[in-house]
Amino acid sequence: MNPPRFTFLLNAAQTETLRQAVELLERELGRVLAVRAFPVSDLEEERLSAEEVRRALTEADVVLLDIRGGGRAAGLAAATLAHTRQPVLVLVGGSPEMLRLVRLGSFALGDLLGRREAKPSGGHPFSLQRLQQLMRLIEKGGSLLPWGRLRHARNWARAVRYWTHGGPENLKNLLIFLAREYAGLKLPKPAPPREYPEFGIYDPLRGGYYQEVRAYFRAVGHDPAKPTVGLLFYGGMHFDQSLVPARALARELQERHGLQILPVFATAGHNLTALRQFFLTGGRPLIDALVYFQWFQLTTFSDHAPEEALQLLKTLDVPVFNAAPLYGRDIARWRETEQGLSPVEVLTAVILPELDGMIEPLPTAGLTEQESGLLGGMVRRVAPIPDRVARLAARIAAWIRLRRTPPEKRRVAFLIYDYPPGEDNLGSAAYLDVFASLERLFMAMQEAGYRVEGIPPAGHLPEMLLSRGLVNDPRWSGERRGLALEPEAYEDLWRRLPAAGEVSGVWGPPPGEIMVEEGLLRLPVLEFGNVLLGVQPARGYHADPAKLSHDKSLPPHHQYVAFYRWLEEKWRPHAVVHGGTHGTLEFLKGKEVGVSDTCWPEILLGNVPHLYFYHVVNASEAVVAKRRSLGVLVNYSSPSFTTAGLYEDYAALDDLIAEYYEAKALDPGRAERLAGRIRDQARSLHLPGETVAEIQEELALMQRAIIPKGLHILGQEPTEAERLEYAAFLLRYDREEAPSLHRLLAARQGWDYRELLKAPRGEGGGEAAHRRAAVDREVQELLAAAQATGELPADPELARAARFGLTAAAALGGQGEIPAFLQGLAGGYLVPGLGGDPVRTPEVLPTGRNSYQFDPRYIPSEEALRRGREIAENTLRQYFSRHGAYPRSTGVILWGFETTKTRGETVGQILAYLGVDLEAEANPWYKRVRAIPLEELGRPRVDCLVQICGFFRDMFPNVLDLLNRAFELVSGLEEPEEMNFIRAQTQRMAESLRGRVPESRLPKLALGRIFGPRPGEYGTRTIPLIEAGAWQREEEIARLFIENMAHLYAPNISGEALPEVYRSRLRQVELVSQVRDSHEYEISDLDHYYEFFGGLALSVETVRGSRPEMLISDTTREVIRTEPVREAINRGVRTRLLNPVWIEELLRHDFHGAQKISDRVEYLLGFAVTTKAVESWVFSAVTARYVKDEALFQRLAQNNRFAAEALLKRLAEAAQRGYWRATEEELAALRERYLDLEGLIEEKMES
Repeated sequence: MNPPRFTFLLNAAQTETLRQAVELLERELGRVLAVRAFPVSDLEEERLSAEEVRRALTEADVVLLDIRGGGRAAGLAAATLAHTRQPVLVLVGGSPEMLRLVRLGSFALGDLLGRREAKPSGGHPFSLQRLQQLMRLIEKGGSLLPWGRLRHARNWARAVRYWTHGGPENLKNLLIFLAREYAGLKLPKPAPPREYPEFGIYDPLRGGYYQEVRAYFRAVGHDPAKPTVGLLFYGGMHFDQSLVPARALARELQERHGLQILPVFATAGHNLTALRQFFLTGGRPLIDALVYFQWFQLTTFSDHAPEEALQLLKTLDVPVFNAAPLYGRDIARWRETEQGLSPVEVLTAVILPELDGMIEPLPTAGLTEQESGLLGGMVRRVAPIPDRVARLAARIAAWIRLRRTPPEKRRVAFLIYDYPPGEDNLGSAAYLDVFASLERLFMAMQEAGYRVEGIPPAGHLPEMLLSRGLVNDPRWSGERRGLALEPEAYEDLWRRLPAAGEVSGVWGPPPGEIMVEEGLLRLPVLEFGNVLLGVQPARGYHADPAKLSHDKSLPPHHQYVAFYRWLEEKWRPHAVVHGGTHGTLEFLKGKEVGVSDTCWPEILLGNVPHLYFYHVVNASEAVVAKRRSLGVLVNYSSPSFTTAGLYEDYAALDDLIAEYYEAKALDPGRAERLAGRIRDQARSLHLPGETVAEIQEELALMQRAIIPKGLHILGQEPTEAERLEYAAFLLRYDREEAPSLHRLLAARQGWDYRELLKAPRGEGGGEAAHRRAAVDREVQELLAAAQATGELPADPELARAARFGLTAAAALGGQGEIPAFLQGLAGGYLVPGLGGDPVRTPEVLPTGRNSYQFDPRYIPSEEALRRGREIAENTLRQYFSRHGAYPRSTGVILWGFETTKTRGETVGQILAYLGVDLEAEANPWYKRVRAIPLEELGRPRVDCLVQICGFFRDMFPNVLDLLNRAFELVSGLEEPEEMNFIRAQTQRMAESLRGRVPESRLPKLALGRIFGPRPGEYGTRTIPLIEAGAWQREEEIARLFIENMAHLYAPNISGEALPEVYRSRLRQVELVSQVRDSHEYEISDLDHYYEFFGGLALSVETVRGSRPEMLISDTTREVIRTEPVREAINRGVRTRLLNPVWIEELLRHDFHGAQKISDRVEYLLGFAVTTKAVESWVFSAVTARYVKDEALFQRLAQNNRFAAEALLKRLAEAAQRGYWRATEEELAALRERYLDLEGLIEEKMES
């Protein structure tokens, strides 16, 4: 007779403990059970046959499940077990879907859950503490009345107790217990579950449990004068697994670095209690650093709010390191893939701990594989990753060294950027006045006791660097000073690199050619006492543009290597600080997440603690800096905001329109003549609109547009007027926290605010504009009065809105940034903060926090889904109005930058194109897709090519899975081809691939719609090509885009290059669209818009032979506005680049103001090349503003003569390449200014 069959679906790391339990069972009782174990991760990554698992579940006598979240394993288990009758035990909570599977005898948990409607949860789908309380109640009830359903319910509760307390002995007794109860075996009665403390101290090196710190310290001979590192690892079921990396790190810390440890375990529901009890005494920390060996946030499985954890960590005030154990991934697979961690581990082991401010996610352990006859397959054992353990220990020791070194002895290296290389871009960073900020930082450090000496007078730092030739690849500078590194000294550093051959293989033997003078490598650095200021090396693309297309993972060149290795090994800083968004270190070749010793960011940075100032808006690139270059972020604010207003001819036109409306009632004939003048003047200004109302609406859009005021300076606070203006901007929008003050005040006048915003045409147009202006004035007056008097309006809703706006405005500004920096420089804990647009999401304030991304489990939000549907319908409506049909396929740009700010508006747009929705679930870990019936949808399902950036891939792996499931669902619907374009094109793709690819791969490739850069890469590589002007024909840019963006992301296909499949998808695209999501950036303000949106449009045009429709949806306004890209560019140019208010605010910033203006002209050229949507008048208007206006040009040249030169060169290039039909007069003006400027530059260099 065959023994009863027990089948487990479980976490891979648990298989070794289960194997030990079965071994104990067989040693005691013989082979009484046949146990099979299937790791969930193997099923998710398709290393297991789904059919094999399905068969094992069907044939099992007892099924035991430990499946967390949703996914393929959960779906397969639910579908299979719905048709079987054997006992099923869910051993760890999970989703309601999983819990409904529990059935033992007459007890079926689904019967109980089925009576209640599942409600969406704000956190994990269950609280472990509540589940344990429920289990205790069930077990108690079953013990008092041990028969019928209660008995079986008690048995389930007891089984869960065996499992959650873990260890081979408990699991062995679990098997015996279930075999007696449900497999009919007469076996000895097992011992009850052996329960371990929920938290305590366990010595991983000597063994032994302790419940008091003093007892542990006595036992190990603790020295209070020496540094101590706290370790927090799992108690309960994962104790044995998490003990492995904890033990390895403890040994490394003690033996190699002489550091003491305080090792604490806790079940996930008791983390905060353990932290309070063991790491604090009298409110003071007992440790210098803390290392976390668990997954998720500290409070994920408890009833504690996340804010409680943050408050506790602030009290501890030590850096909290993330040991990022890979409890679900083989070490060998981690090493061999550029992806690094699996999508599940990215979320649970990296993203969620970041929400608690944890830093430096280095994977210290993973799984090793061995055959096990006892479990009928492979068993995984947790093993340390020795080099990662050593690296983490060394970095912890370096942070403690920083923490324990007095300020006057700390050596700090500040690195600024010069990208693209040359004098004009020195010190450039996103919305940051770097040089003014450095001056503030140096002064603050002096006041804090740091030795900072020889700082130049205010405003002289750029010239100090320029006069010494301390820039990358200088074109104008004569003598280069800074540090000259001898070839022998560099070769000593280079030879010790683990990947020295990569460098010489691409860049030749050392010292190479970049920044080499007379055989010496030049390092642009200045010393100010114990502070070093250096210029981060250029990437090398601009020196040799051919590298862009010939090498997909370009290693750093020799001077880049020399700079960072000299910094750590020779100058020996206590900390490195990167100054602003952003550098290039974090984008060097290496794993996406979970870096190894072969990843270039780690090779170069070494063990130096790393602080990084990062723009609060840009959470997508910030997290790459956190994960790949191990940066601890200090986010900085955007500048204050104002409205663009109207100026010059636009203001005059507005006055003319006002005159027109006055005349309409009194003198209709004169009004008609005025209307003609208005139309003529609008045409001369290239404004859209045929009627007076339409023209007025465009002016109103300009006038109310929110624009940034120059650049931010670290530590700078806004004026009270700027705070009030910010509050007014916030209150344009309805929010969960407060209603729109504008809407409330409009309603008091009997006006529908949304209707006012919809820009009514014809007779009502002028009135709507006047009413909007009246509402805006009333909002400003109400807020000013409330601020001045401290009294809120009597109306509760008005008071609620005003309170919200004024409270948020109080947090605006940089007052916390420099204190936070000094806190980080002292080796303290930096509080985490959400990144995003301060107007859209005021909770990103205050700045001075360690940025993190929005929790990907809640993407897309309900509001983002709604707005995404609106965007999709807007774009389809516009396309239909022009072409009389729906597009069969659209191309959509999907950025991490946008998604984390909007909560997934573009994701909602894609789902709406497909005609699908998401089911409301209590489980945020796995969102279910539902097809909207065609009769409800009212149009065909439109196909979609999704073009992602590398940031989206790293930040939202769960959303990639969601979208792929949506494409699969819709492709499988039995619907007519003319109503389901996705199904039709999937079938055509399958037919075209049949016979050319293995049959097993055919479905995935036919379904694949999500393409992006290869693993480890982030962009298209087209920007440097345009920056360097290193192209002849537009097809070269399209070819480079296609080459770099043709990597498919499908289930268990992570960035495989499939250029022919990609080209086939491009041929189908008829419409390209993207969302504008940030108040800081019009699409003409950011090169990535032309890189991705323009690059995709140009690639479609190149492959297809015709230009696609190109639409931008602006979601920063109260009402989403979808329009052709040309109109979006024109408005951006009018409200910013040509706007005297915008120009004046920028030119207040020495050196950087002209830099940013020149950048925008370059971006216009990028759009002209890629979209053909920049009209010739735009370049003429820019020339009139900046070149023909002698006074403004002189200010530009005085601000940054090199940027002024770059601006002239871009305009000349636009004319030369045919994107601008410049007049001879305009070209002559360019030549004249250039000659004058050349003389000025040479004169300055000589002086």
